Amino acid sequence: MKRIRFASVALLLLTAHAEEGLHVESYVVPEEFFERVKNLEPGDARFRAALEKAGIEFPEGAMVRFDPLTKRMDVRAAAAQQEQIQKLLQATAVAEPFVTVQFEEITVKAEEVGKLKFPSWDPATFHEIGPPPGVHLFASGSSLVEAMRRERVVQEEANPVVGSGINGAFTDRQYAEVRDQIQTAGFSVLTAPLAKAKSGQAILVEKDQTRWGSVAVAGEDGFTVELSLYLPVPGGVLDEAVNEAQPSAQVSLWDGQTVSWAEKRKSGDLRLVFATVRLVDREGKPINGSN
Repeated sequence: MKRIRFASVALLLLTAHAEEGLHVESYVVPEEFFERVKNLEPGDARFRAALEKAGIEFPEGAMVRFDPLTKRMDVRAAAAQQEQIQKLLQATAVAEPFVTVQFEEITVKAEEVGKLKFPSWDPATFHEIGPPPGVHLFASGSSLVEAMRRERVVQEEANPVVGSGINGAFTDRQYAEVRDQIQTAGFSVLTAPLAKAKSGQAILVEKDQTRWGSVAVAGEDGFTVELSLYLPVPGGVLDEAVNEAQPSAQVSLWDGQTVSWAEKRKSGDLRLVFATVRLVDREGKPINGSN
């Protein structure tokens, strides 16, 4: 007897083997599960090994087979093990969230700084400087840093950068007010493409000769994000003092918050960069509802 039923992460095809108490279920494997098997032995054995490593004990006569073309994993086992596998795949898909990062940027001349009503420069918080089109993803921060040091012009020294750092964080409502102030003051806003990546994956966004780099790691609590920023001057390469271990800035944010980063030049001109982070699922839907 055969029957088909649907689950949230898998299409299950059941074939009864009453004489052995085993049956076959065919699972659509979520992308996150491949992280569990990439370093194991090649072939079908690595998928069984990954399941056993997760605590699933297979009875005699059990079988695990993976089809790389359809990304389906056929498992012949008892009902108890099939239930465990389904729960494991569902938990795997939920446990590794994605993060979106939205960059926006404005340049403020020294004589116009007074138009801003929100904090734009606090020397105490600064350190001295020593996927859509335009979005690139990297496996690590070191690969991101390497990419951001290539193929750019040398920074103009006539008006050098004298300091930079985090100068504020805003809720959605507060940042909406900041955006209203920026628009009212007549500043032009450069908005980067929205970038989405797995938690911990490095992101490089490019638009109009400006680059923004980041690594966003979702907190275990499901509500916070550890954000590292890599921000070279527009048209320039990443400063030699910036590396994977020491980014341009690091900050802990709540899901949906926006961080403000400022760069000050000798003339008093400011470059303000805003980065908004959100925790989402694979389809881009907010994990914690509307932020």
